[in-house]
Amino acid sequence: MTAKHNLNHKQWKKLSADESHWCSDKQELTIDLSHLLGKPASLILTSWKHGIVWRHVIDGDIEQHKNPFEDSLFPISFIINNDVLIPWRETIPEAIIKRLTIYKGNALGMLNMCSCYQCCDELFANNPLLFWLLFSDAQKNNWHEFEFVKICRLKQTDILKAINLPATKSTLKLLHKIKARQFAQQEYELIRELLTIDVQGLNHRKTVSLPLIKLIIHFPLLLNSKLLNHWNGKGIKRLGELVQDIEHMAHRIGQDRDVINQQLFSCRGIECVQRIHDKLVVQLNNKMMALTTRNHEHHSPSPFQAFPLPPLLGNKHIIPITNTNRLFEESKRQHHCVAAYDEEIIRGEYYVYQILAPERATLGIKIKRRLLLQQNDQQPSLKIDQLKGYRNKAVSKETKEAVMLWFSDKNNINQKIPLSLRQNAISTIAEQQYV
Repeated sequence: MTAKHNLNHKQWKKLSADESHWCSDKQELTIDLSHLLGKPASLILTSWKHGIVWRHVIDGDIEQHKNPFEDSLFPISFIINNDVLIPWRETIPEAIIKRLTIYKGNALGMLNMCSCYQCCDELFANNPLLFWLLFSDAQKNNWHEFEFVKICRLKQTDILKAINLPATKSTLKLLHKIKARQFAQQEYELIRELLTIDVQGLNHRKTVSLPLIKLIIHFPLLLNSKLLNHWNGKGIKRLGELVQDIEHMAHRIGQDRDVINQQLFSCRGIECVQRIHDKLVVQLNNKMMALTTRNHEHHSPSPFQAFPLPPLLGNKHIIPITNTNRLFEESKRQHHCVAAYDEEIIRGEYYVYQILAPERATLGIKIKRRLLLQQNDQQPSLKIDQLKGYRNKAVSKETKEAVMLWFSDKNNINQKIPLSLRQNAISTIAEQQYV
């Protein structure tokens, strides 16, 4: 469908089963789009048996689909769940549909290639992650479908070479071990970045999770450590948070990084990592309080300063922490390392809020600024980084829901911030699944 007539995902959901017609002889599904477009229009999908392609008829003009790598008409969730597609969807092998549910992106394009070319179907069956990486690469670089098919016919190590990944059997072995609830753009970038590292140390693992990949990318030193070699696979996200905090605090209080890294390298479990973390929290908070006391005794100018304006307004239960003094008090009272984020807050890259109810907790928000080419300005993208209780304990479901309700309310955007910095400041709830 041309850009002029493209429908968004919400519009597709408005379609009902009585607006589609299945022709068994032609193995085609015709969907009437007239009421959505306000003119005579339809979408025609051919079956898996005949090779899935699609065409549009708009005001009598036929637009034939020719590019499997163009933007998908609708997401895989629509293909799976919408009744309007039932007779067409039933022609697709169940195994294909099941695999597609976790591989986000151009669902129709992948279906097109697998239904039209046996080599594509076989690659998707034998190594679905490799097929998805290849398809994503082809889409990104505007390949022709014949070039894609040519690569699919190669040995799998040669396919890796064609998309600039290590062409080794160990890489193929690793791809089969990578597990995630879904594979989308973020996962594509993480996997490619992981494969730039020598990952021989992962060969003994049965599965490799996305949190583990993130941890290795940020702290490659741990790859061959006792810590990961003895890790049972559970709580890897918590481990990543602890290691990140430890590195942050060590830098902030001037600890020798090599010494800290050696301590982490020698740990055999998360209990050891937790002890290193808690020790640094005490040192950090003591250092900050000693600095406060010394300046008070010598009547020196206060080293504390006001923070920039908070990106989101607080309320009676969610209080923005607006200066270094309050930040250090929060860190000491809650016994965590939020005091180490003062420099990021001053640079406008982070902000911290005190949560009073439904329970006592601390919220950290990352602030990223993306350049707007047309306005030569920057717009912030807000993302919840952490929401923790006393000593970094997990918070209740009620607290998470209360914070998300506040976070997703656009009325909370601070109106004192210039308009150009407020556009699209709130991320969607879907982007906050990690909370």
